Amino acid sequence: MPRKHAVRWFIWVASCVLAAISVAAAIKTSPLTSPSRAKTPKGSKVAAVPPPAPVPAPQTMPNKADRLRQPSALGSLRLNGIRLRSTGRCSNRYRPNCTSLEGIRRASIAELITFKRRSHCRIIVSGGTERGHAHGRFSHWNGYKIDVLPNRCINRFITKRYRHIGGRGDGAALYRSRSGAIYANEGSHWDLLYR
Repeated sequence: MPRKHAVRWFIWVASCVLAAISVAAAIKTSPLTSPSRAKTPKGSKVAAVPPPAPVPAPQTMPNKADRLRQPSALGSLRLNGIRLRSTGRCSNRYRPNCTSLEGIRRASIAELITFKRRSHCRIIVSGGTERGHAHGRFSHWNGYKIDVLPNRCINRFITKRYRHIGGRGDGAALYRSRSGAIYANEGSHWDLLYR
């Protein structure tokens, strides 16, 4: 066995042994009966044990099966007549001047295709999961947002068909579709949020 593998194996075995010791110590020190059912001698007082604090529900984020690689996402868009434009003529997710679809949510691509079919507009994607966008749970990086270049057809469809719900902090007008998608008019592009 090569030295590198032997070291990894030893570390794994050592961590398993330490975990087993920790579990055994925890089991040995915990009472076998609950405090409310334990028998106490007459006349003695039992201190009330507070209930354990509730564990907050974890935030659900899409797993890797819900994510698409660049070729799959781009192929789906092309099959539906949606084009992609990159100022840097690249698709590297780590470069802000590229337009990447690497790791985009399958649901976001499906929603964009649905938007294309309903609007019958020419759609050009100008922003995806690349760096350079705002951070947050429902961000470009996490695959929830897509930027689309504006044109007369898209502008008319969104403003006439979707409900105006006010403005964003940066002044972008917001519109909500019946499915809950948010369309923000940022001037140079539409910022589409598909949750």
